[in-house]
Amino acid sequence: MDQQPLQQAIRQDKVERARQMSLDDRLAAGARLHAEQLARTRDLLRGLHPGWSMCEIDVEIARRRGVLRDRDSKRFYRQNTSQNSAVADAS
Repeated sequence: MDQQPLQQAIRQDKVERARQMSLDDRLAAGARLHAEQLARTRDLLRGLHPGWSMCEIDVEIARRRGVLRDRDSKRFYRQNTSQNSAVADAS
C-alpha cells in the first residue's frame, strides 16, 4: 500500500491549518510544541538513565542541543581555512 498520497494529504492539511492561524497563535503553538518536546526528552533520559539527577538530565539536554546546533550550522557556515593558514604562515 502506497502511503505517500496519504502523507501528502496530511501534510497539506497541517499546512492549511497553520496558514489559517494568526501569528500569535503560531508563536504560542511553537512554544507549546517546544515545551512538549523538552518534557518528552526528559522522560526519555529518565528512562534511559534512572539514576541521573535532574541536573544531569539538563546537562545532557544542553549537550544534545549543542550537537544539533553544530550540525545544523555546518549547513550555513564553513570554516575559512585560507585565513587560518595565512595567519599561521605570518607567525
